[in-house]
Amino acid sequence: MPEISKTAFAAWADLIRVSADPAHLEQLRSEVQAIFARLESLDSIDVSTIPAEEAGLRHDGPSL
Repeated sequence: MPEISKTAFAAWADLIRVSADPAHLEQLRSEVQAIFARLESLDSIDVSTIPAEEAGLRHDGPSL
């Protein structure tokens, strides 16, 4: 996964009204980058054969 640049992250944070000093923004950027890296493997899961009715998705949230 490509790294999120400091400039791009700062612009995104500003857009969603995150107010933080540069050190905290850098810490947040690092955490977001790590989350994206962990989520990347989910893209390789083939769910094309699972009918939506069986995916556990309902209008009021996931079925438990």
